[in-house]
Amino acid sequence: MNPNRRTFVGAAVVGALVAPLARGVSAQSASTDTVWVDDALPAGATMASDGGDGWNWISANPAPFSGSQAHQSGSSAGEHQHYFYGATVALPVAVGDILFAYVYLDPANPPGEVMLQWNDGSWEHRAYWGANLIGWGTDGTLNRRSMGALPLTGQWVRLEVPAIQMGLEGKTLNGMAFTLYGGRAAWDYAGKSGSSSPPPADETFVTSLDGGNNVAQGSWSAAGGYGSRTGPGANGGFAFGQGATALGGGAIAFGRSSLAAYTDTFVFGQGCQAHSDNGRAAGWACLSTGDQGYAHGHQASDRGIDGFEAYAHGGFGTNPETLGLANAQTGRTVLRVLTNNATATPLTTDGGGPGFNNQIRLPDKSSFVLQWLVVARDISSGDSRAWNVLAMATRGIGAGSTAVFAPVITNVANSPGAIAWSVSLTIDTYNGAVQLNGTGSVGKLIQWVAAMIDGENVG
Repeated sequence: MNPNRRTFVGAAVVGALVAPLARGVSAQSASTDTVWVDDALPAGATMASDGGDGWNWISANPAPFSGSQAHQSGSSAGEHQHYFYGATVALPVAVGDILFAYVYLDPANPPGEVMLQWNDGSWEHRAYWGANLIGWGTDGTLNRRSMGALPLTGQWVRLEVPAIQMGLEGKTLNGMAFTLYGGRAAWDYAGKSGSSSPPPADETFVTSLDGGNNVAQGSWSAAGGYGSRTGPGANGGFAFGQGATALGGGAIAFGRSSLAAYTDTFVFGQGCQAHSDNGRAAGWACLSTGDQGYAHGHQASDRGIDGFEAYAHGGFGTNPETLGLANAQTGRTVLRVLTNNATATPLTTDGGGPGFNNQIRLPDKSSFVLQWLVVARDISSGDSRAWNVLAMATRGIGAGSTAVFAPVITNVANSPGAIAWSVSLTIDTYNGAVQLNGTGSVGKLIQWVAAMIDGENVG
């Protein structure tokens, strides 16, 4: 009964990452939750573990999300998990249900991958977040499907997977696995939400093309095609196409197995997903996880960088369904900052201080070539200066391995009052990002704008 390495090729389906304490606020209400695991396992369950893991019930560090206890994974390298099976108090899954669990990633020792598995007589129902490191099943199918970036560390995050996207509607669950690759995490409050017969919302519209099985739960929402749905709270949402899902208010999912998981996301095309505010994904198997991000083409990913556009036409892989593969792509964005001193200050996608989501981050095992066209302007005097910056950057394993090589910084032009201004490149080894910095003059309010484009090679 070990949730193991057996392979079963299923339909190309998708799932959702929802973080109610950070990005991606859950559209589900706690009043719709059916809790299966909270403080104890369901009756009749047999506990098991592997990889050095075990069932460790805790009441602190972190405090449970719900009740008096959570269960914590061990800290091990490679794949490790604890799981149960054979529960006599089983969990029936109805049409429209969403499977969920809460996770807390250890900020001092985060895993490289988080995976949830469900057993309905078979363990071939897997959803994962983060890197594709656990090779069970076939990636891009219901038995191993990526749902984007890892949850944020140091806080409870709700993971949600629409049951229809795991092939589990109408099935009965007897087991569940909590799986990591490396690192440590705590788990709590797992079960399902939704209803097989949701009350009709105001002004919903449901079609019954190709056999029906569509569900519209958000007010003024629409669902059409086959197996499409809008979630509770997806007011004004639109889902159309086989397995299309819209979970956020104003979200639009159009195309087979498309997922618009957050407010005002727009997804168009087969197997594409958008998980963050105003994110867009179009084409085939493209993934957007950055606010106002855009991934398009085939297997592109904005890597969770806000305001970043990524384009790819496939990549170095054998499975064209692999979501957001992004190992041969180009990206572009606009960076900015406002200065009034002579200190080197990083430009970011939102003009704020540098962080995880507003800089040009490199993934592990990658080489980038980057170009910035930079223009700075004193908004009082009109003094201006422009540069062309070209560099190569690489990253091995871990953010601390990020490096930039021999940047070429060319002065394009400048007015006399801007002769002292300069630009430079540095590395943010905490976030694994390349930083473009602007240095102005004391007492002069200077706007810095850079148009960035890159070529990305990952593998």
